Formats: sequence, C-alpha cells, structure tokens
Amino acid sequence: MDTWGRISNLMRERGVKASELSSATGINPSTFSQWKRGLQKPSVKAVKKIANYFNVTTDSLLGLSSTQDYSDSSIQISAIDEAFQLYVVTENLSEESQDDLKEFINYLKIRDKIKRNEELSDEISLKG
Repeated sequence: MDTWGRISNLMRERGVKASELSSATGINPSTFSQWKRGLQKPSVKAVKKIANYFNVTTDSLLGLSSTQDYSDSSIQISAIDEAFQLYVVTENLSEESQDDLKEFINYLKIRDKIKRNEELSDEISLKG
C-alpha cells in the first residue's frame, strides 16, 4: 500500500473528509486527487502535517514502521489516557522542572533515533 492508501484508510477509519483534512492541514484538496491518481507523491511537509493531524508517525504513513500506528482506536484511547495522566503529574511541577522534563524527553527522542539508525546501519552492513 502506498502513502496515499494509508492516508485514505485513516480518513475512512476516522470519518474525516478531504475538505476537513485540507482545512486542518492547509493542503489543497486538488492535491489529494493528484495523490489518489498517482500523478504526484505527498511531500515530506505534507506527510508531517497529516501525521500530526492524525496523531500517527510519519514512518507509519510512509510504510517504514513495522510497529502498529495509533490508527487503532483502542491504542489511541490508551495513548490519550497515558498522555492525560502524564499531564496531571506534570502540571504541578514548577516551570523550571517542566522545562527540565521537556529537555529530558528531547534527549530520549534523540537517543532513540540514534539507536534506530545504528540498528539500521548494522542491518544494512549484514546484508551487504
């Protein structure tokens, strides 16, 4: 399945019309038509906007992720519950502690990205 197919599935699963997605992302509806007909591929910028709108990873939209995305409603509810619990815990932190927490989360994101790149590099070297 191509990127448009995955976007289209998300739209259907979540009951989102092209006009709604267009309005929320600023992507012209005619662009969706071009993607659907295979005349154009979604740009990186468009994929990022759509991933943010649907709360999924860009990797899942691009078909690069073997992990399940958040399109399953039970997973999405669970993720929302966890996010809310995290919010409740952090809202009582001082502003300085909240900033520290944000920095730590960014550190973890970078560390995980480096780890994934190393694993991919190892996998490529094994194949080569």
